[in-house]
Amino acid sequence: DIEICNQSEPRSTKPNFGSKCKVFELDPCQNVAKVCLVYMEKPEGDTRKEEPKIWLLDRSYEWHFLADTFTQYFRMMLVHQGLPQWQFRFTPMGLTPWAEQMMFMICPHLLAEQEVKSPRFDPSLNQIDPSIFKTRNKSSKQKKGDK
Repeated sequence: DIEICNQSEPRSTKPNFGSKCKVFELDPCQNVAKVCLVYMEKPEGDTRKEEPKIWLLDRSYEWHFLADTFTQYFRMMLVHQGLPQWQFRFTPMGLTPWAEQMMFMICPHLLAEQEVKSPRFDPSLNQIDPSIFKTRNKSSKQKKGDK
C-alpha cells in the first residue's frame, strides 16, 4: 500500500468548474485545506461513466491531485493512519511542522525517505551499545577468588 502513495503523480488537468462539474468536500483538514471528491466535466458526446478523482484544495485555491479513485485515497489514508493533515505530504507545500512532528512520532517509517528538518533529531542518539548486554563468566570470578 505504500507503493500506492508513491505512485501519485501530478496531473496537468486541474478540476474545471463548468456547469456539469461536481465537487464534494470529504475532509476540511482543520480549515487549512479541503479534500474534495471531484467529478470532472465530460466533453459533450462522451457517454463513458466518469470516475471521481480526489483533489486537495489549499487556502490559496490551488488544486493538488491526491488519488485516481476513492479506494486509492482510502488506502493512502490507512497507510498514514488517518493522521491530521497527512495529505500535505503529497503537495509542494509539504507537511506543516505540527503534522510532521505527529507523523514522526506515530509513523516515522513514512518519513524515512524524506530529509528530516528537525535540528533536534540525531540518529546516533538511538544507537544501543550491544556490549551492555554481555555478561562475565562466573567461573572467571571464582578462579580469581581462589588465588
